[in-house]
Amino acid sequence: MLHRLLSLAGALLTLLTALAVLALLLGPPPRAWTEAPSVGPGAAAGPATGWLTVARTLAKPEFGWLRSLITSAFPDGLNLENTTLRLTGLPSGEDLVLVLDQLTVVPSAAGADARVSGRLGDGTDLRVNGVVTLANERLSAALRLASVTGLMDVLEVPDADLEGGPVDIELTTDVGGGPIDLVVQSAGPLAVRGPGMPDALPVDALDAALAWEPGQEFVDVKRASLSSPALDLEGGGRVGRDLISLVVMFTDVDASWAPRLWPPAIASGAHDWVTENIPAGIIERLDLSVDLDEAALEGALPIDAIRGEALISGAEVHYLRPMPPVTGASATATFDADTLAFEITGGNLQGVEVIGGDVRITEMASGATVEALSTRIEARGDVPTILNVVDSEPLTLASRYDLPKTGSTGSGRFTIEVALPLLRDVALEQVSLLFQGDFENVTLPGVAAGRDLADARLTLEATPDRVSADGNGLIADVPLAFTFLVDGSSDTETIGVNGRVDATALERLGLPAGLPLSGTIGLDAQLDLAGRTTRTDLTLDLAEAEVNMPVFAVWKPPGIEGQATARLTETDEEIDLERLAVTWPGVEVVARGSLAADGAVRALVVEPLVVAGTQLSVTIERAGPGLAILVIGPRLDLAPLHAPPREAEEAEAILDTDVELRLAIDEVSSGSSAALLDANGSATIQAGRLRALSLDARTAEAAQGLRVRLSPDAVGGLDLDLASNDAGGALRALGLSDALHGGVMQVDAVVAGPGSATPTQGTIAVENAAVVGAPPLVRRLAAAPAIEGLATDAIQVASFASGFTLDGTELRLNDASIRAAQLAARVSGTVDLRTNRLDLTGSLAPLATINQFIGNIPVIGDLLQGQREAGAFAIAFSIKGPRDDPQVSVNPLTVVTPGALQDMFGGSGIVPDNRSRTNLHGD
Repeated sequence: MLHRLLSLAGALLTLLTALAVLALLLGPPPRAWTEAPSVGPGAAAGPATGWLTVARTLAKPEFGWLRSLITSAFPDGLNLENTTLRLTGLPSGEDLVLVLDQLTVVPSAAGADARVSGRLGDGTDLRVNGVVTLANERLSAALRLASVTGLMDVLEVPDADLEGGPVDIELTTDVGGGPIDLVVQSAGPLAVRGPGMPDALPVDALDAALAWEPGQEFVDVKRASLSSPALDLEGGGRVGRDLISLVVMFTDVDASWAPRLWPPAIASGAHDWVTENIPAGIIERLDLSVDLDEAALEGALPIDAIRGEALISGAEVHYLRPMPPVTGASATATFDADTLAFEITGGNLQGVEVIGGDVRITEMASGATVEALSTRIEARGDVPTILNVVDSEPLTLASRYDLPKTGSTGSGRFTIEVALPLLRDVALEQVSLLFQGDFENVTLPGVAAGRDLADARLTLEATPDRVSADGNGLIADVPLAFTFLVDGSSDTETIGVNGRVDATALERLGLPAGLPLSGTIGLDAQLDLAGRTTRTDLTLDLAEAEVNMPVFAVWKPPGIEGQATARLTETDEEIDLERLAVTWPGVEVVARGSLAADGAVRALVVEPLVVAGTQLSVTIERAGPGLAILVIGPRLDLAPLHAPPREAEEAEAILDTDVELRLAIDEVSSGSSAALLDANGSATIQAGRLRALSLDARTAEAAQGLRVRLSPDAVGGLDLDLASNDAGGALRALGLSDALHGGVMQVDAVVAGPGSATPTQGTIAVENAAVVGAPPLVRRLAAAPAIEGLATDAIQVASFASGFTLDGTELRLNDASIRAAQLAARVSGTVDLRTNRLDLTGSLAPLATINQFIGNIPVIGDLLQGQREAGAFAIAFSIKGPRDDPQVSVNPLTVVTPGALQDMFGGSGIVPDNRSRTNLHGD
């Protein structure tokens, strides 16, 4: 910039060469003539001095002798033709040569006129002609340089050219050495190239007014204007050997000319960047001020020595190739010796509207090692167009992070920031590149683990090796807040989501179907991916949710604090479950282990498993195609199994695979004082179905408190063999009855195989037990008037036998027989195990001794009891409704047959086979 201004000012000031012509008319020769004037076109011409030295020399008053000499010696005038004059001994130490085609001096009454034409120096194209008038001690000169080609060589301005013409010069001064006023005008065409300018500037018109005082080291530029195809210029100031102070206004500068007028030696990095990256545009106005003293001209430029402002329109700005440039840019610019700054106010970025930004080049002052560039572009537009922009090298945001450019919707605004040193070859690692954007109503198909992101608001930040995003929207139609981070330098990726969801939403997000959850669930999940490894941290807030696992009799209502957490690491080959925990008051389940890539269990340890009073450890290991499961621990509490069910149906299979199960539990109870102790057993599960079971446990009263055997039969079903020598203790431990004490129990049944329409059928027999603290049903019967006096505190049961059918959740008693010390009864009907509703009918004989006595009286007994086909007195009853509060109907006038009485008092009619009897009696 400085050299461009100097060259332009120098081109104007070199027109003062007319002073060299006038010096021959107005001044004496120097004291030392080294060579007499010679005449002839072939005379040699020596080098000329600079214009300022000539001006100092010619302004001395003693050079006025020539005027007197000419007017007295040549009263009729003087005419010289083809003359070469050499002036030597100048203060500069160099000669001045003037080749005159013709010099004519014509005296007049008012003074003298001199008409001059010729060539200055040895430049054949530098031709001067004009008229010089001398009157009243004032000198006026009207000169025309028909051609100025070669003038820069004559004036010894290095690396500069001035071509074309003509140039008109008007000069006035005092003959005795007063101030010189100079007006220079040209209608062109001219071409000016200053020192360091790579190209000459075409000039259509030139107008300048200069003034110089003898003794001054500078020339005042009162006005200067220049018009060219590249720019228009107006300005003024002072220019000297050791001083430049100018104020210049440029208008309508073609941006392609700016670097061509900018000497590349000044701020070369900035020069090259502007040349390469702003190829088009118009500088509508440029206001420039220059203040340089001798120190600034010879050394480093102060920052405030050169400063200016500019208004730019229609520019093309390449901020980082090969990314698309800003086109049609409008901007304001400010600069000083150290910094060039553009503030962008508008433009277009490959279909995206540019709404702001800036470009700054710093460290331009002399002495700086490397200049630095920083760029910031602000823009707004639709998401697909923005993705196209940021998918260019070197950002490649859409391609590297699988952001779909088709099918995307939404809009937003973004900022691109670039910083780099202005070197010829810049490595990518030396470039700082940052993309930041805020977007709304965004749809990106398949970006969230293959699921769509829709109706999203997000903030995105990206560099060549890192991208992060956060926001909220719909992922698989689930409203969530999310974060996303990919770090290419460490090959890691992090995804986080959180929100309030339900079980259905969790399934849409990829969690397993059929989760035992309902209500609102707080979700917080984080995925960390490094290479082929994915680490997941998952937290489910269950405070507002209901958890219902009827298979395990686990239920948590809403309003109770609870959570589920998981941490796992996944590769292509396996899933490492570092920790899985489910907790709420009274429940703590913690697991760890490993799974196959498809989710199949390889090894799993659940420890502890605490549910109410249960405290167990479960170990699961892969064994061939199936699993081996070991359940051990101090206590298994069955009380939750008897809580009211929360669902109508349970899952058919817990594990859809083959399982070998082993149990070793110190104590099994159901919240009562009775317990099964040292429970040990094994089970075989095939395809989720129980196929074999062996279980042994003792009670406090009997070594064989419970023995269960389940084995396959020949037709695909299962044979059940259940025996107990302490039936009451086993039933209390299992939570089935608190009233029964003691007794021997045997159950035999055939369980139908999978898919069979045949229900489970079998028999049950109990002997020598006691019912203590009769249940509500018995107390309701005892309150009937027909059987008043029946003792309910303790009923000794000699035997109970019944056939039964279990079809789903319905248990049917087939003509059950009960014989006790105070009563005998027969019962049939159904019990709904799911709803605990009863539908039973039967007959009861509470006074066995009276019935027997009447039957033994001769004649009367026959009349009353009759033959086997006749009837006798008993009580019929029916029981319907909820188990805890049924409706009981009693008919005391019922007549039963003698056979029925015999069965009622003499036996059930169900005779266990030898195996059953052996089990009952332990033989």
